[in-house]
Amino acid sequence: MILYYRLSSEHAGSYRQCPLGCSALSLSEVKQLLSERCDLAREYRRKIDFRIFLVGGGSSGRGGPKNDGGAGGEDLTEVTDENQMIHAYSKLVVQRIAIIGSHPGNVLHKAKSELSQEEWKSSEERKWLNQRKKKKRLPPEWLCGICHHVMEQPVLIRCSGNCVQSACASCLESRLKNGSGACPFCKSKIVRQAIRNKRLEEIIRHANLSEYEEGAQLGEDR
Repeated sequence: MILYYRLSSEHAGSYRQCPLGCSALSLSEVKQLLSERCDLAREYRRKIDFRIFLVGGGSSGRGGPKNDGGAGGEDLTEVTDENQMIHAYSKLVVQRIAIIGSHPGNVLHKAKSELSQEEWKSSEERKWLNQRKKKKRLPPEWLCGICHHVMEQPVLIRCSGNCVQSACASCLESRLKNGSGACPFCKSKIVRQAIRNKRLEEIIRHANLSEYEEGAQLGEDR
């Protein structure tokens, strides 16, 4: 089974064939099918839409496209109901029209107004979960054990307990000033001055933190 179609700018006798897997499709499905057939799938619904006219569809309905390339007296009737079924072996004239003044915000507003509050909330939650699934898990060794955020100027603590923990230089300095001078992690005695963890600092500097889960920002909530 097939559909016959041509663009409105083409000659009336130049119909092409589009294979169908069923006896009828809705107008919405036909538009999608023809957008792929005409290599316009990327632009369809974003930059362009289609007006679809049935050839020999009777005198009722809206008239044919103004830029019809030599309709030769063909009787064209526009199909406007997206749910109307178009049957196999129908002849169609396709007119491309530009979507003017479209803006993602307008589409979002329209979509939101057509959904109930619960449907919209559920949709937003699914969107948030899908985005979160794409994010990488933040390596725990990047996190400061004191402020619990990605370390700034990480330093390696040198204590008698040899716990080999790292923390932000400023966090460790503040904790030692306000505490007993013991290691904030294992509570053992600090034996030497903390040393700069250059390797970890280099890794964090070159990491794209936007690829990781929320809470990966440097110095967040400090």
